Amino acid sequence: MFCFWQNNFSFSEKEDFSDLPPNQRKKRIQQRIDDVTTKLHQETAAK
Repeated sequence: MFCFWQNNFSFSEKEDFSDLPPNQRKKRIQQRIDDVTTKLHQETAAK
C-alpha cells in the first residue's frame, strides 16, 4: 500500500505551501487531500 501512495500520489516540491499564510496553506492542503481522496475512490471503483 505504501508504494501505491508513493507512486501515484506523491507531492512535488512545487506543492510546498510553507510560504503561504496559515489560512491559505490550510485551504491548499485540504484541496490536495480532496484531490487525492477523489483519485483514490476512482481507482478503487475501477478495480
